[in-house]
Amino acid sequence: MDKEKIIKDFEFLKNDVEAIILFGSYARNEQTSRSDIDVCIVCGNKKEKIEKVWDKILESGITEKYDVKIFELLPLKMKISVIKEGKVLYAKNEIELSYYFRFFRKLWEDEVIAKRKLGINLEI
Repeated sequence: MDKEKIIKDFEFLKNDVEAIILFGSYARNEQTSRSDIDVCIVCGNKKEKIEKVWDKILESGITEKYDVKIFELLPLKMKISVIKEGKVLYAKNEIELSYYFRFFRKLWEDEVIAKRKLGINLEI
């Protein structure tokens, strides 16, 4: 799938979101004929904004073509996966996005340290 095509398909969200990120097998360039196209939408932490964006996504029918996730609704481990392997297709402000992601990286680092003390190794 052409990244420009994905960007065009999600154009209707650009005014409402902080970022649009390709992740999963397509981001790693490991897709197969059975792979779905995973797209993560970063909304910010406002519940109303998340609900508005999700409503727009559902109304658009885009979920028939893409597996769409809202970053803020993902478990921490999956957020870290999106941050580490994802390809940013659109960012309203890349510097602010980087700072936003830093918070979740720090949470993950704290969790990894706590789990290591219990003898549990976490990896992404």
